Amino acid sequence: MSAPPEVRRETAVWHEAYQSDVLARRRRSSHARKLRRAGLLSMTRESRILDVCCGEGEMLEFLAREGYSSLVGLDLPAAPGKAEEAKGRRWHYASASATAFPFRAECFDCILCAHSLHHLGGLGNIEALLKEAYHSLKPGGRFIMIDHIDAPLVRLAFAVLFSPLAGLTQFTRMFRQQHLEEKDFLYDYLDHWPGLEALMRKSPFRNFKLEKKLFFFYWTGTK
Repeated sequence: MSAPPEVRRETAVWHEAYQSDVLARRRRSSHARKLRRAGLLSMTRESRILDVCCGEGEMLEFLAREGYSSLVGLDLPAAPGKAEEAKGRRWHYASASATAFPFRAECFDCILCAHSLHHLGGLGNIEALLKEAYHSLKPGGRFIMIDHIDAPLVRLAFAVLFSPLAGLTQFTRMFRQQHLEEKDFLYDYLDHWPGLEALMRKSPFRNFKLEKKLFFFYWTGTK
Protein backbone atom coordinates (compact mmCIF):
# COMPACT_ATOMS: atom_id res chain seq x y z
CA MET A 1 0.00 0.00 0.00
CA SER A 2 1.37 3.43 -0.90
CA ALA A 3 2.23 5.88 1.84
CA PRO A 4 -0.46 8.41 2.76
CA PRO A 5 0.08 12.02 1.66
CA GLU A 6 1.76 14.43 4.02
CA VAL A 7 -0.22 16.25 6.66
CA ARG A 8 -1.05 19.65 5.20
CA ARG A 9 0.89 22.76 6.24
CA GLU A 10 -1.25 25.89 6.25
CA THR A 11 -0.13 29.02 4.43
CA ALA A 12 0.68 32.45 5.87
CA VAL A 13 -2.67 33.71 4.52
CA TRP A 14 -4.49 30.97 6.45
CA HIS A 15 -2.64 31.82 9.67
CA GLU A 16 -3.42 35.52 9.24
CA ALA A 17 -7.14 34.79 9.11
CA TYR A 18 -7.08 32.08 11.79
CA GLN A 19 -5.22 34.29 14.26
CA SER A 20 -7.41 37.35 13.68
CA ASP A 21 -9.13 38.65 16.80
CA VAL A 22 -12.63 38.27 15.37
CA LEU A 23 -12.21 34.55 14.61
CA ALA A 24 -10.23 33.81 17.78
CA ARG A 25 -12.95 35.34 19.96
CA ARG A 26 -15.65 33.29 18.26
CA ARG A 27 -13.69 30.03 18.64
CA ARG A 28 -12.84 30.65 22.30
CA SER A 29 -16.47 31.35 23.13
CA SER A 30 -17.40 27.79 22.10
CA HIS A 31 -14.60 25.80 23.76
CA ALA A 32 -16.39 25.14 27.06
CA ARG A 33 -19.58 23.99 25.34
CA LYS A 34 -17.79 21.65 22.93
CA LEU A 35 -15.45 20.12 25.51
CA ARG A 36 -18.32 19.59 27.94
CA ARG A 37 -20.44 17.95 25.23
CA ALA A 38 -17.51 15.68 24.37
CA GLY A 39 -17.24 14.62 28.03
CA LEU A 40 -13.70 15.87 28.58
CA LEU A 41 -14.59 18.21 31.44
CA SER A 42 -15.90 15.26 33.45
CA MET A 43 -12.36 13.85 33.73
CA THR A 44 -10.32 14.40 36.87
CA ARG A 45 -8.07 17.46 36.94
CA GLU A 46 -5.02 15.17 37.30
CA SER A 47 -5.70 13.53 33.91
CA ARG A 48 -2.84 13.73 31.40
CA ILE A 49 -4.33 15.20 28.22
CA LEU A 50 -2.90 15.53 24.70
CA ASP A 51 -4.38 17.96 22.15
CA VAL A 52 -3.40 16.82 18.63
CA CYS A 53 -3.14 19.60 16.02
CA CYS A 54 -3.37 22.06 18.90
CA GLY A 55 -2.80 25.20 16.82
CA GLU A 56 -2.28 28.17 19.15
CA GLY A 57 -3.28 26.04 22.13
CA GLU A 58 -6.60 27.75 22.79
CA MET A 59 -8.30 24.64 24.14
CA LEU A 60 -5.26 23.82 26.27
CA GLU A 61 -5.32 27.33 27.74
CA PHE A 62 -9.00 26.84 28.56
CA LEU A 63 -8.28 23.47 30.20
CA ALA A 64 -5.46 25.03 32.23
CA ARG A 65 -7.87 27.68 33.52
CA GLU A 66 -10.25 24.85 34.45
CA GLY A 67 -7.54 23.36 36.68
CA TYR A 68 -5.99 20.67 34.45
CA SER A 69 -2.26 20.60 35.12
CA SER A 70 -0.82 17.88 32.86
CA LEU A 71 -1.38 19.19 29.34
CA VAL A 72 0.48 18.58 26.08
CA GLY A 73 -0.11 20.09 22.64
CA LEU A 74 1.16 18.50 19.44
CA ASP A 75 1.38 20.27 16.09
CA LEU A 76 3.63 20.88 13.13
CA PRO A 77 6.02 23.83 13.53
CA ALA A 78 4.13 25.82 10.90
CA ALA A 79 4.07 29.08 12.84
CA PRO A 80 7.57 30.54 13.45
CA GLY A 81 8.49 30.62 17.11
CA LYS A 82 5.59 28.46 18.26
CA ALA A 83 7.81 26.30 20.48
CA GLU A 84 9.45 29.34 22.09
CA GLU A 85 6.14 31.12 22.64
CA ALA A 86 4.73 28.03 24.37
CA LYS A 87 7.49 27.91 27.00
CA GLY A 88 5.71 30.40 29.21
CA ARG A 89 2.37 28.66 28.95
CA ARG A 90 0.81 26.12 31.26
CA TRP A 91 1.18 23.28 28.76
CA HIS A 92 4.03 21.55 26.97
CA TYR A 93 4.43 21.85 23.19
CA ALA A 94 5.62 18.89 21.08
CA SER A 95 6.60 19.56 17.47
CA ALA A 96 5.51 16.51 15.48
CA SER A 97 3.05 15.14 12.94
CA ALA A 98 -0.39 13.87 13.88
CA THR A 99 0.55 10.62 12.14
CA ALA A 100 3.74 9.93 14.14
CA PHE A 101 3.59 10.77 17.86
CA PRO A 102 6.91 11.26 19.71
CA PHE A 103 5.55 9.66 22.90
CA ARG A 104 5.95 6.34 24.64
CA ALA A 105 3.10 3.87 24.79
CA GLU A 106 0.23 4.29 27.25
CA CYS A 107 1.12 7.73 28.62
CA PHE A 108 -2.12 9.74 28.23
CA ASP A 109 -5.52 9.53 29.91
CA CYS A 110 -7.22 11.46 27.11
CA ILE A 111 -6.31 12.50 23.56
CA LEU A 112 -8.28 15.22 21.77
CA CYS A 113 -8.34 16.14 18.08
CA ALA A 114 -10.70 19.04 17.42
CA HIS A 115 -11.49 20.64 14.04
CA SER A 116 -8.34 19.24 12.44
CA LEU A 117 -9.18 15.98 10.65
CA HIS A 118 -9.86 17.83 7.41
CA HIS A 119 -6.29 19.20 7.54
CA LEU A 120 -4.66 15.76 7.66
CA GLY A 121 -4.58 15.00 3.95
CA GLY A 122 -6.96 12.06 3.61
CA LEU A 123 -8.22 8.87 5.20
CA GLY A 124 -4.77 7.26 5.24
CA ASN A 125 -3.47 9.88 7.63
CA ILE A 126 -6.63 9.79 9.75
CA GLU A 127 -6.21 6.02 10.09
CA ALA A 128 -2.59 6.61 11.16
CA LEU A 129 -3.81 9.11 13.76
CA LEU A 130 -6.24 6.54 15.18
CA LYS A 131 -3.42 4.02 15.53
CA GLU A 132 -1.09 6.54 17.17
CA ALA A 133 -3.79 7.62 19.60
CA TYR A 134 -4.56 4.02 20.56
CA HIS A 135 -0.85 3.32 21.13
CA SER A 136 -0.35 6.41 23.32
CA LEU A 137 -3.44 6.05 25.50
CA LYS A 138 -3.44 4.30 28.84
CA PRO A 139 -5.83 1.35 29.18
CA GLY A 140 -9.23 2.91 29.79
CA GLY A 141 -8.10 6.18 28.24
CA ARG A 142 -10.36 8.14 25.90
CA PHE A 143 -9.84 9.47 22.37
CA ILE A 144 -12.12 12.37 21.42
CA MET A 145 -12.58 13.75 17.91
CA ILE A 146 -14.65 16.78 16.90
CA ASP A 147 -15.01 17.93 13.30
CA HIS A 148 -17.38 18.72 10.47
CA ILE A 149 -19.95 16.16 9.42
CA ASP A 150 -21.07 15.86 5.81
CA ALA A 151 -24.71 16.98 5.69
CA PRO A 152 -26.84 19.19 3.40
CA LEU A 153 -26.82 22.05 5.92
CA VAL A 154 -23.02 21.96 6.09
CA ARG A 155 -22.74 22.03 2.29
CA LEU A 156 -25.18 24.95 2.15
CA ALA A 157 -23.27 26.88 4.82
CA PHE A 158 -20.01 26.52 2.89
CA ALA A 159 -21.70 27.51 -0.37
CA VAL A 160 -22.86 30.74 1.28
CA LEU A 161 -19.42 31.24 2.82
CA PHE A 162 -17.75 31.07 -0.59
CA SER A 163 -20.30 33.47 -2.15
CA PRO A 164 -20.34 37.31 -2.17
CA LEU A 165 -22.71 37.16 0.83
CA ALA A 166 -19.69 36.38 3.02
CA GLY A 167 -18.47 39.95 2.58
CA LEU A 168 -21.24 41.44 4.72
CA THR A 169 -19.48 41.35 8.12
CA GLN A 170 -15.90 41.35 9.38
CA PHE A 171 -16.39 37.90 10.88
CA THR A 172 -17.69 36.32 7.67
CA ARG A 173 -14.97 38.03 5.61
CA MET A 174 -12.20 36.58 7.78
CA PHE A 175 -13.95 33.22 8.02
CA ARG A 176 -14.19 33.16 4.23
CA GLN A 177 -10.50 34.01 3.88
CA GLN A 178 -9.56 31.14 6.17
CA HIS A 179 -11.81 28.65 4.42
CA LEU A 180 -10.80 29.66 0.91
CA GLU A 181 -7.37 28.33 1.86
CA GLU A 182 -9.01 25.07 2.99
CA LYS A 183 -11.59 24.75 0.24
CA ASP A 184 -10.11 21.92 -1.84
CA PHE A 185 -9.16 19.63 1.01
CA LEU A 186 -12.25 20.54 3.03
CA TYR A 187 -14.55 19.33 0.24
CA ASP A 188 -12.31 16.28 -0.27
CA TYR A 189 -12.79 15.52 3.44
CA LEU A 190 -16.57 15.90 3.17
CA ASP A 191 -16.69 13.72 0.06
CA HIS A 192 -14.92 10.95 1.98
CA TRP A 193 -17.10 11.20 5.10
CA PRO A 194 -18.58 7.66 4.67
CA GLY A 195 -15.04 6.27 4.66
CA LEU A 196 -14.18 8.22 7.80
CA GLU A 197 -17.25 6.90 9.59
CA ALA A 198 -16.25 3.37 8.57
CA LEU A 199 -12.74 3.95 9.94
CA MET A 200 -14.13 5.07 13.28
CA ARG A 201 -16.42 2.07 13.53
CA LYS A 202 -13.72 -0.52 12.71
CA SER A 203 -11.06 1.04 14.95
CA PRO A 204 -9.84 -0.95 17.98
CA PHE A 205 -11.48 1.48 20.39
CA ARG A 206 -14.37 0.10 22.43
CA ASN A 207 -17.49 1.73 23.85
CA PHE A 208 -17.30 4.30 21.09
CA LYS A 209 -19.96 6.95 20.81
CA LEU A 210 -20.71 8.91 17.64
CA GLU A 211 -22.97 11.94 18.15
CA LYS A 212 -23.97 13.88 15.04
CA LYS A 213 -25.04 17.51 15.36
CA LEU A 214 -26.02 20.10 12.75
CA PHE A 215 -22.48 21.01 11.70
CA PHE A 216 -20.15 18.79 13.74
CA PHE A 217 -19.76 15.27 15.02
CA TYR A 218 -18.45 14.22 18.43
CA TRP A 219 -16.73 10.82 18.57
CA THR A 220 -15.39 9.20 21.72
CA GLY A 221 -13.65 5.84 21.95
CA THR A 222 -12.11 4.04 24.93
CA LYS A 223 -8.96 1.94 24.86
